[in-house]
Amino acid sequence: MEKQWRLIIDGALPAERNMAIDDAMFRLCGAGRDRVYPTLRFYQWKNPTLSFGSSQKFDRAVDEGYCKKAGYDIVRRPTGGRAVLHDIEATYSVVAPVGEELGQSIQETYRLVSEGILQGLISIGIKAETEGKDGAERGESLTYLPCFSSSTKYELAFEGKKIVGSAQRRSNNAFLQHGSILIDFNSEELLRSIGAEEDAEDPGNYMTSISRILGRDVSFKEVVEHMTIGFEKAFGVKLTEQGLTTEEKEVAAFFESTKYNTDEWNKTR
Repeated sequence: MEKQWRLIIDGALPAERNMAIDDAMFRLCGAGRDRVYPTLRFYQWKNPTLSFGSSQKFDRAVDEGYCKKAGYDIVRRPTGGRAVLHDIEATYSVVAPVGEELGQSIQETYRLVSEGILQGLISIGIKAETEGKDGAERGESLTYLPCFSSSTKYELAFEGKKIVGSAQRRSNNAFLQHGSILIDFNSEELLRSIGAEEDAEDPGNYMTSISRILGRDVSFKEVVEHMTIGFEKAFGVKLTEQGLTTEEKEVAAFFESTKYNTDEWNKTR
């Protein structure tokens, strides 16, 4: 019998809700609520959103004044990594128990999930490559730089430019990996949202997008369709579209109101 994974496709949701849903799935999977895992989720953002890593300093990662002026939301992720401006993209998350199917280690999970995304990019017509590097290209100490300014092992690039940026969190029993599959991007807005120096390198030098590579407009729906094909091929599974469980909805609502929608989480850690 063909193994099934749960597929969740969400529309444009508020920043705090997107992070709360991913966190709720991760926590419940880690607690042994594994009937619906592995889960692959795709989603969008109600407003352009600057998300930043769980260990980053708010004042160094975010230009709050500019983001407010531009109408951008700001949220701290439950995962690590650097700042990302989520706008013209398909955001993905994978939640599953730690184990043989999706890897016992951080790097092995990155490798396996990247293979699913790689097969999706190939399906849409992009011959991307997995990065072999382990560590940042533009200086580990420059934590104010955006996520796409560095490539780590098993992340995806096209002709040397990063096209997908991911971050991961693990417990003993489960992992959450989520990231941005770029459909397009605005270099100037990315730099302004993080308060980069005026002479900062143009992000177009180290990142690219599906639309730029293909030379045409690409929709969220089209990307999700091809990514679904890619994951099914990479893992030999059938993705079945479902919603959140009642318990996941309850936990996500709690996290949204008490964690991701608070200054205590977003600003003072």
